[in-house]
Amino acid sequence: MAVSLFLEPASAEKTVKLKAKSDSKPTASSKKVAVGSLTQIAHGKKLFERLTCAGCHPSGGNTLHPYRPLKGPEFLSRYKEDGQIEKLIRAGVARAGMPAFSKTQVNDKDMKDLIAFIRSMTPSTNK
Repeated sequence: MAVSLFLEPASAEKTVKLKAKSDSKPTASSKKVAVGSLTQIAHGKKLFERLTCAGCHPSGGNTLHPYRPLKGPEFLSRYKEDGQIEKLIRAGVARAGMPAFSKTQVNDKDMKDLIAFIRSMTPSTNK
């Protein structure tokens, strides 16, 4: 059975939903998953670029440590909760060259938008 993902139409104020579409009848695995509003994701993308995250993490990859991208099933299993991602961003990873971002640099609303953008890079995310 071939499976593809598609976006349902969403306004800037609604939550983006992803849903599996198959060539056969719908199954229990054909569920909707919220990844954040289009407004959050778009703002998060701008922050990702402005904060220079995109320099080391182009398209969600990782130029310094390619085996640790910001997307994919391994990322999702490592960071199941948004708080884990926020903690990492706030503390930084000095040994890997990632700076810390305090609440004065990235406020709580911006952090949520940044995380929404990061989560949007993996369509099967539950957050």
